[in-house]
Amino acid sequence: MKIDPRKTAVLSLDIQQGILGFVPGAEAILPNAAKVVETARKGGFYCCTWGSALSRVIPR
Repeated sequence: MKIDPRKTAVLSLDIQQGILGFVPGAEAILPNAAKVVETARKGGFYCCTWGSALSRVIPR
């Protein structure tokens, strides 16, 4: 299967300390995630990174 970089994007979602810290051993995905993004960038694919921010809600 051939993937067209003009019609395909790579999304990385919440690959950050605050999120990965909830799952023991989750940092094991980092080398593979980095390879995917690096390969996509070299291939001309659009790469988008999304990071969520969590905060404590304080009632008024």
